[in-house]
Amino acid sequence: MKILFLSTEQNKVWTSMQEILPGIESVWSQYAKDHQALFTRVEVDTLGEKGLKTYAAAIIETDIVVVQAFNAQIAATLKVIRSSFQNDAPWVFYLHGLASVGLWPLFTYDIGELLTEADLFIGTCPGDECALKCTLPNARYFQTHFFSENSPSYLPPLAGKESIHKLIYIGRLSRQKNLPTLLWAFSELKRKEEKFQNLELHLFGKEDQLGSPNMGMESHGHERELHELCKELVLEEDRDIFFRGFVSREDIAKELTEERCVFVSPSLHSDENFGMAAQMALEGGAFLFLTNWGGHQNFGRLYPKRVKLFDVSLGERGPFLRGDKLTYELAHFLEEFKERSVAKEENYQTRSLAVQDCLKIVNLLKKGGPSLKQRRLRLSSLVQEMLDFRQKTILGLDLKKHPKNSKKFQQVFTSYEDPHAHQFFEAYGAQREKREWRERDLNLTDWSLLPWAKANENSSTEEWGVIEVDDPHKGPWQGSLLEAYQLGYLVKKN
Repeated sequence: MKILFLSTEQNKVWTSMQEILPGIESVWSQYAKDHQALFTRVEVDTLGEKGLKTYAAAIIETDIVVVQAFNAQIAATLKVIRSSFQNDAPWVFYLHGLASVGLWPLFTYDIGELLTEADLFIGTCPGDECALKCTLPNARYFQTHFFSENSPSYLPPLAGKESIHKLIYIGRLSRQKNLPTLLWAFSELKRKEEKFQNLELHLFGKEDQLGSPNMGMESHGHERELHELCKELVLEEDRDIFFRGFVSREDIAKELTEERCVFVSPSLHSDENFGMAAQMALEGGAFLFLTNWGGHQNFGRLYPKRVKLFDVSLGERGPFLRGDKLTYELAHFLEEFKERSVAKEENYQTRSLAVQDCLKIVNLLKKGGPSLKQRRLRLSSLVQEMLDFRQKTILGLDLKKHPKNSKKFQQVFTSYEDPHAHQFFEAYGAQREKREWRERDLNLTDWSLLPWAKANENSSTEEWGVIEVDDPHKGPWQGSLLEAYQLGYLVKKN
């Protein structure tokens, strides 16, 4: 067995990818060592076609090509391998966040038409597979589990009978992470329950200013907005809520072992395909309270005694969390926490198991047979429509004003209301609510609006009138009271 491993440093933008990408290389290198396979690593970032020719023998003879991550340089290398060298060896393609956006970068860089049924896509959650099938219905898929080099071989035991005094969030201060909803739920928890008056919320991370590039939406000043929201919610900084900024993984891990806590993530991020921060908290002895979304779902399936998943609703403006239900579920979970004891768990998803996944992948590739290499993957009509829209949107863009890393260049959906996007939201776990409300069921006594939603100033005290919203995640909107409820902007008071 001969393995050609395409390595890149460009995708190590986020802390999680700085852990994930070396891990992928590590397990394939170890697999090759354990099974006497030839492992050839190609660093593609500064390698042109001329430089690639120095690897000509390895390219011609390789049995599989492992694609660590995707970018323009990786695309150029793949085209040379399959077109210029005419090597149809199957690709082992790590998806990361590409499944939930219809793999548009692969088609933008002319890789989509080179894909065959022999290629294998690697994801980390059931949502990745569902999203992949939305794009390439006959593609092959394999699910693995990422790890950190510091991952232990077991999960520590957790003893009950302890009250929890700290909630932690670790990650970017990004609009797609849905932190305003968490702040509101946290403030309600402290307002309604005397027993939670000493509860603290610690936010680790910096603002990313990314917005929602898949929707062409930019973002500026989100951290400032979070500070302002805390004031409106009467959350006192450095007493109730702590903005910790960037803290090293080592320091966070140490803090996790010093005090019992619950890791909370309300994320609705489009590429929440795994969750290295959640994994670190799990390994440090924290319970997890996560959205039932993307990679979070796996934690709930694998460690049900340590993880609580919170349902994600799907409305006309995409995924959302019901703030009042979030408050209730979080309060219930914190109470249950005191009574919950969890034994030490062996056979944790460590590096050795990831190496075993490499063996399973190789065996799966061997079963494919040569005929698969002759059959191109079929693109769904859903994604073809998305790509047609994208082509019209970016056609004629001044790349000096909108370079290829800009939000406009990365846009693939019209907005959060785009029905194409909704199919991917459903693939990642968002569910349409079954209960139907009528406007007369919603009254001023029992319901209120979230802080970013306001009744029109012309509304009387008896009628709500038009509801105007400045959604921190999805932008401005206005509509009726019933529509506001259907989109999660209306919450029950008690």
